[in-house]
Amino acid sequence: MTALAAAVAHEVRNPLNALGLTLARLSPTADATGRGAAHADAQSLVCEVDGIVDRFLDVARVPIPEMAETPLGPLLEGVRLEAALGGLEVAVQCEALVALVDGRLLRQALRNLVTNAAQAGANRMDVLVSSGAGTVSVLVSDDGSGVPTDLAPHLFDWFETTRALGTGLGLPMARRAIHAMRGDLVVVALRPATFLITLQGSRS
Repeated sequence: MTALAAAVAHEVRNPLNALGLTLARLSPTADATGRGAAHADAQSLVCEVDGIVDRFLDVARVPIPEMAETPLGPLLEGVRLEAALGGLEVAVQCEALVALVDGRLLRQALRNLVTNAAQAGANRMDVLVSSGAGTVSVLVSDDGSGVPTDLAPHLFDWFETTRALGTGLGLPMARRAIHAMRGDLVVVALRPATFLITLQGSRS
């Protein structure tokens, strides 16, 4: 509870401070253009705080997967295109493989890995997909700064982070999503940061 309270306070304080400064611009002496701009900024900051609250509420929500036979190629291509918009190159090696997953949850987990890599200063992420013994493996590595050795044992603990603006939610939420699909997510190397996702293979 102490960690949760500290994380919420840290996340919410910055937009609230900005909101206070924005509201100060809504003075009676401000011109109409200035008031309009301040009003739009205030609304944006309220939405930001609301988004922060939603992220923390997600911690308490246990995902219920809707499992289906899902081709991984198109799903990973969508993730690649999203990452490119944020400036991260993602190289995917994936045969025509199908896994028994919830596509929405898998995308969520992969997006969290992409975000984590970008925050670690990565420019490139490599994704290698393979299959065997009824499972599909997704090996993800990036060229960022890697995982600090002292953080490694707590990498998937809630709210554990070394970044000043980090929440410590991305990786544990990614693992929870994978676990909900009866898969697993582990770190296999610290530098370069390398993660292994194991999923159920196709039944056909």
